[in-house]
Amino acid sequence: MKAQRRREYTEEDVILVQDEYRKQNISIKDKQARLILNTWVDAEAFGKRYLEAVEAYHQAFFAEDAQRIQPKLKTAIEQAKDLARESTVD
Repeated sequence: MKAQRRREYTEEDVILVQDEYRKQNISIKDKQARLILNTWVDAEAFGKRYLEAVEAYHQAFFAEDAQRIQPKLKTAIEQAKDLARESTVD
């Protein structure tokens, strides 16, 4: 899309986005098309914000839990290794 190269969009781009959605039987308002285009014309900034959000989500919901279960995971791995050594394959 030319808007991304220009790093700005026109009213024609808004209509183009709406037309593309219409082809999928989806109707979007000007405001929604503009939000899509704002993301598109500044994809790098959007990507950085999105990465920050995903990292914050991971930190809040997974990092703490990973530390909590790490000892159990290590124990389970050692037990699996022991079982593998004891097993014979015929």
